[in-house]
Amino acid sequence: MSDLSAIVKELIDEIKDTEEYKKYQLCEDKLLEHRELRGNIDKFRAKVYYANMEDNQIGIHKELQDEGNCLIENKLAYEYLDSELDLCKLLQRLFNEIVDGIDFRTPN
Repeated sequence: MSDLSAIVKELIDEIKDTEEYKKYQLCEDKLLEHRELRGNIDKFRAKVYYANMEDNQIGIHKELQDEGNCLIENKLAYEYLDSELDLCKLLQRLFNEIVDGIDFRTPN
């Protein structure tokens, strides 16, 4: 294993030890018992992903906002989406630190 691979494995282990990851994983485990809710969350997440790729997002975002508001009335769905967002923010911060640290030029 190269030095870089070992460092990446260590980083993964450190990420798995964060509160953000633990909370996310706990929510994932809870959703295993709620297949229909899991399906609804996954469909919503996919719609959000594809909406962010669209050129005309105004109408799509209103529809997604309404769907999301309805979905998060369920406490477990809210906790899951909140924990997913927290984990994504953590990963974005790590990525940004790596990019900044290697002086990799990215467009603004």
